[in-house]
Amino acid sequence: MEEAQEEVDPKAEVTHQATAPSGYTEIIDAEGLRSMSSNLSGNYILMKDIDMTDEEWTLSSTTFSGILDGNNYTISNINIESNYTYVGMFGYINSGTVKNLIIDNISVTSTNNKYIGALAGYIKESNITNVQIKDTKIIGKGIIGGLVGYNDSSTMDNIQTTGLTDIMATVSITNIGGIIGFLKRWNNK
Repeated sequence: MEEAQEEVDPKAEVTHQATAPSGYTEIIDAEGLRSMSSNLSGNYILMKDIDMTDEEWTLSSTTFSGILDGNNYTISNINIESNYTYVGMFGYINSGTVKNLIIDNISVTSTNNKYIGALAGYIKESNITNVQIKDTKIIGKGIIGGLVGYNDSSTMDNIQTTGLTDIMATVSITNIGGIIGFLKRWNNK
């Protein structure tokens, strides 16, 4: 007997939390995103869409071990140019959580990298849930993924990538994937 599948209406209204949970810092603008660098193990929640056009992105070489709850909001128009080893919105996520986030129109260009992804170059023992990447362009060398370059023992659930316009390696020997460039160990729920 076949189980009935619930249909999801793509036009259904997205819900957002109106107030931040206890222990979370609210982020409402580009400055708030940049201020995460002062506490990379903190808990953060987006309270509105954030447009990073003409804004400097400063977290691409960091190691994030906190929680970022996108609260079903979008961070858009991120431009990252870097020569660090780990490159993405966060360079490295170690025992961190990113959830309920939409990243729209991100461009990542690297010149001397090994691990590159729109969200993170490298994730280890982390949880990535309900994350959507749209309109992505990634250029570099090494291990490149549309979402994450290298996944080591991390859980990923309900991940979507759409509009991957370019994922291009500048050398002939590399690993490239639409979601993950290289998977060391997978923790699937």
